[in-house]
Amino acid sequence: MPMLACPDEVDTFVGVLDNVTVSFGVLPEQIETVLLETLNKERNFQLNRGPKDGSPLQVIERRLRIGIHNGFTFVEEPMVFYLSSKDEMDSGRHSLRRRSRSLSRISNFIRSEYQTFQVRNNIRLTKLLADDESAIVFAVDYLIGATNSLGNIIESNLIM
Repeated sequence: MPMLACPDEVDTFVGVLDNVTVSFGVLPEQIETVLLETLNKERNFQLNRGPKDGSPLQVIERRLRIGIHNGFTFVEEPMVFYLSSKDEMDSGRHSLRRRSRSLSRISNFIRSEYQTFQVRNNIRLTKLLADDESAIVFAVDYLIGATNSLGNIIESNLIM
C-alpha cells in the first residue's frame, strides 16, 4: 500500500521565531537592480515600447512567506509578513524601536544594514513537525510597480 494512503500521524509542536532578518549577501543592491531592469525590459517589450519609455518599475513592498513543508506539500497555508528595512525601524517609524538594542547584536554579522530587512513581529509556527523530512521554507515576494509623477501607483505586480 502506498505511504500516502495510510499516513502516520506525526507529533507537532509550536515554535516562535523572533528578530527574523533577511539580508541578501555581499552585493544586495545589485539583486534588486537586476530584477527591476529585467522586469522593466520585459514589460516594455510586451507593450511594444522602447527600453526607456514609460516610468521605471520600483519595489513597492517586500514580503516574507514562511511555511512548513513536509516534502510533499505545505502542512498549512504559508504565512505572509511585511518586511521593513532596518533603517525604517531604527528611525522609529515602527513599533520595534524599543527593541533596537537586541537588534544591534545581530547587526555585527550583517555587512549592510541599509539592505537588511526585518519582520516587525514574532512569528509563531504552530504545526512544526518532529520529522526529518519536514522543513521551514522562507520565500521573499516583491510587489513591483510603476508610479506617475504624483507618486501614485499606476500599475503593480506581485513577484513570487
